[in-house]
Amino acid sequence: MNDLIEARKYAKEAMHLAARIEGILDGARPIAIFGDLRAASERTSILRAKLVRVKGALLEREEAIHGDMSSEVLEFRSKRRELEAMLGDAPSEEREYNLRREGALREIESFRAEIQKLEIELMGNEARIAAMEHFMAAGDLDAASRESVSNEVENHRAAATLFREMLESFRGELDILRLQVGLGDQSLEREEDLRREYLEVANRERELLGRGGRDGVDALFIRMARIEEALNEREDAMERIAEQRVQKIREVLEEERAKLDTLSTSLEQLAEEAEIAVAEVAHDNFLLIRDHFEELVIRADVGKLDIAWAIRNQHRDRLEQLTNDRRLELLRLDNEFNEVMMDETGEGSR
Repeated sequence: MNDLIEARKYAKEAMHLAARIEGILDGARPIAIFGDLRAASERTSILRAKLVRVKGALLEREEAIHGDMSSEVLEFRSKRRELEAMLGDAPSEEREYNLRREGALREIESFRAEIQKLEIELMGNEARIAAMEHFMAAGDLDAASRESVSNEVENHRAAATLFREMLESFRGELDILRLQVGLGDQSLEREEDLRREYLEVANRERELLGRGGRDGVDALFIRMARIEEALNEREDAMERIAEQRVQKIREVLEEERAKLDTLSTSLEQLAEEAEIAVAEVAHDNFLLIRDHFEELVIRADVGKLDIAWAIRNQHRDRLEQLTNDRRLELLRLDNEFNEVMMDETGEGSR
């Protein structure tokens, strides 16, 4: 039975773990789940941020060289500067990314600590509920009070169960948030969208300005365009690899879930059979114990009879001893009396 209980416990934990893994796969960005792809994507974002800064600096230099420009160029320039203002102090170096990530992780850990405190308080409430149930089981309350208190305790027990499920759900969400720090962060994704839009606007502005060929600027823009294209291709490739890995994990997860369902069904059947077997063994043991007690009772009764018979024999032997002593005493007295009478008769004859 202990092995069966342990097996059911492990099966339940495995199902819970599978549910958490599935929640992570559904909630997190695929590329953020895998460490190698995550690091590569972060490096891509850093390179794109540097590309934005370099291209912006070159376009500002081009503005000073060209002087008067068409309204269309001015419109794109205004849009580019608007995007620069929206990007603001967005990180563009690895150190800045790390600082932002560490701050977000500290905040998540603070939430985890709060959940731990709430769980401790919940454990205290569950202990008080158990104490109240023990008090009711003692039978110190009348029927009306017991029913009222029992309903209240059941409500508290249901609320405690609901709160524990909510805490577990919060833990799962924190795990997903932890994976989303950086790549899955909405602010970072918005910054990435702004950078892509910025590069498109900057490229269009450069096309409208035309190629001057001064100081190798044209070569730099061509090189940056190739780098930008390579970054996009690399990012798309990493997304495809991440999707393939997630798909494989889902397939394995489905297989394991099916195995766990089969195992859980088998364990339930074994539990029912074990309950029947335990009940039969308990019944047989009860009959053996009953027979044993009957034998003990019979032996006890026989023992009482033996003791009573022994006491009766002791009394009888004592009575016979007293009777024999009395007979001997009477015989001694008769002898003494006869001797006395014989002495008196002899004196009289003389």
